[in-house]
Amino acid sequence: MDPQLPVVRSQTLRPLAVPPHPALIGFVEGATRSGRLPAVAAGIWQEGHGPMLATSGRRSASAKVAVTDSDRWHIGSITKSMTALLLMRLGSRHGVTLETSLADLVSLPLHETLKPVTLRLLLAHRAGLTANPPTAQAFPRHGPVTHGAAHGPERDAMIAPFLLKPVNPGKHSYSNIGYMLAGHIAERLGADSYEALMRAEIASPLGLESFGFGPPRGQGPLDEPLGHTSLLGFFRRPVPSDSIRADLAACLAPAGLVHLSMGDLLSYGAAVLRLARGEDGIVSAASFADLTRSPDDYAGGWVKGEEPWSNGPFLGHNGSNQRWYADLTILPGKGRVLAFATNVFGLPGFGAAMRWRGIAAVRDEVTSQPASGASSKRSEQKRVP
Repeated sequence: MDPQLPVVRSQTLRPLAVPPHPALIGFVEGATRSGRLPAVAAGIWQEGHGPMLATSGRRSASAKVAVTDSDRWHIGSITKSMTALLLMRLGSRHGVTLETSLADLVSLPLHETLKPVTLRLLLAHRAGLTANPPTAQAFPRHGPVTHGAAHGPERDAMIAPFLLKPVNPGKHSYSNIGYMLAGHIAERLGADSYEALMRAEIASPLGLESFGFGPPRGQGPLDEPLGHTSLLGFFRRPVPSDSIRADLAACLAPAGLVHLSMGDLLSYGAAVLRLARGEDGIVSAASFADLTRSPDDYAGGWVKGEEPWSNGPFLGHNGSNQRWYADLTILPGKGRVLAFATNVFGLPGFGAAMRWRGIAAVRDEVTSQPASGASSKRSEQKRVP
């Protein structure tokens, strides 16, 4: 890892939005036309052009309040890439590298097989840890809603039993427990709560003004989109944002509880794109290249891949808390970021289907201006974040 670097502020990452291309409008309107998705937001950030945003649908399936471009969306496990960057920034100040062992980073009791596991393996889901806490713990059943507050002791108590079990590291096995442990490590390195460190080290330097934890909440019950439960993709039911069932337990934050506006999600993606293209930013480009180096297709909070249309390797991640779904794809070879989100989660395979449908809809359809006469049905409501 590297010494502290200056961070380019968000105004250089997020120029004024340009009108959305018809393909982007067509995607969001087509996705909500059947009514199975209450709302969809999508965006493209193109180097040299800036962000395009489009939204369609309702904040709640049971109310006629339309979503807008400045609404915020739960991004689920896309949070993991932010948690990994947080550790890179904090580690650079304490001589911590990706090869540092958990025995030197964790203050909780560890099984002997877990002690030599490196930070690299942890952030690549190759530490051998259990995937998830029990459902009864993952979804709270009582108590006040406190997303965004400090939850370190709660988090430690939830993961402690899993750290005493033997592990067989090396093979990829997706683990939310692992990223909760990453939150514990961040608190030890940063001497503050994970939530405060994320705001200070990630959100603030990148100018992510809409950043927060848990379901987005406004002053009124429909000031932001609501997440929805569904049964087999049908019977969508909005979940009030102040309900204890609106999100996972707050202590799971490092694994996936951030919310952002679509504009800020694109801005974050643009910062990552520049790192991936070899430009220093919130960490050095060399550190980012090291973070995303792996013998398989996952490293440092990112799925890695390459397709004929991607013009080289791409990075991506999706996320859901079973109330929302979001996806972020970084295309360094095209200088492009693709993102979309919806406020429901459906059938098994929903995430993969939405991901590739969204990418296919907009991957080759990027210009700085829409075709003549094209406009969003709700252009009068647009507020660029």
